Amino acid sequence: MKWNLIDWHPAESSLTGKTGIESFPHLHRVIKIISRAVSDNLDLVNYNWKIDPIWAARASDTLAHLQRWYYDLPSWKRVMISEMLDSSIANSKLFSDDDFDIIEANQKMLFKRSAPFETEFQVVASSTLEAIFSCRETLDIDKTLVLNFTSGMKPWWEFRAWLFTQEDELIISSWLYLSLISNELFYLMNRFRSTHFYSDQMIFSPEVPIIRDAYWELLNKPFPVAFISSPAVNRRMVLKKEPELKDEIDSIMIGRIGKILAIASANWYENLILWAWWCGAFWHSAEDVSSYFAWLLLRWGEFEWRFKNIIFSIYSKGDTNVNYDSFCRKFAI
Repeated sequence: MKWNLIDWHPAESSLTGKTGIESFPHLHRVIKIISRAVSDNLDLVNYNWKIDPIWAARASDTLAHLQRWYYDLPSWKRVMISEMLDSSIANSKLFSDDDFDIIEANQKMLFKRSAPFETEFQVVASSTLEAIFSCRETLDIDKTLVLNFTSGMKPWWEFRAWLFTQEDELIISSWLYLSLISNELFYLMNRFRSTHFYSDQMIFSPEVPIIRDAYWELLNKPFPVAFISSPAVNRRMVLKKEPELKDEIDSIMIGRIGKILAIASANWYENLILWAWWCGAFWHSAEDVSSYFAWLLLRWGEFEWRFKNIIFSIYSKGDTNVNYDSFCRKFAI
């Protein structure tokens, strides 16, 4: 077990850096990075969320959690997860073009070593977090990889601006942010790129502790989940500022999805939780995005037979869910 439960009392002061956190060097380093910016982030939260005190409190609570290696339950129990956090950060990896070349060169060998699966596709009208909890009940969560649709510029930026994306949901309910911020080179390289296609680089984050349920309540027992974080092409900005490159969008999106699937296959994940990758915000249509996935996963696709279960969690805030319908049609569900 990489976490433990201890008793505490509200009258006790918060744990400080002198309680053994130095024994976890990866966690200690990242917490120091986060702590330097928390006060500024709280100011932004208080400004942007002043009309919604419930979400303002939740944002402040999340920012406070990110500076710690524990969280407190209403039952006066303290869940210590320093070992789990340190392991997650230490084993996170920024995949570069060189890594993809190695993976691609070994794909045929990996496929020969593993028995083919008859993939079961599901399209569910739920959030990614709800899909994670559902899979935990029916599938092997340790062999499940979740796609996080990250910003290419900096993690969690939309949460602070109150747009509430899929990544915001995951950061509020887990400690994914620590793994993302520990790979800051990913964001620096995208910020210095002159194109809105962003880089094919992506962050692999294993054993990320999930600490909240689908109703945002803290869990008595955290559990680890693996994530792969990758940005989509910003189609909206490409069409506005780089229209001469618009014909490259489809091929780059298919190639990037292929690299996500290659990482999953190379790390022996059998189940995937995917999403309608930036449909709407980046002007991608659900028809296009579902076609990208289908090209690689359905008959004669490069990744046909590679995975046992693929779940597309297609969440919608409105009464209609056009994205859900498009994915159902594409995968004949």
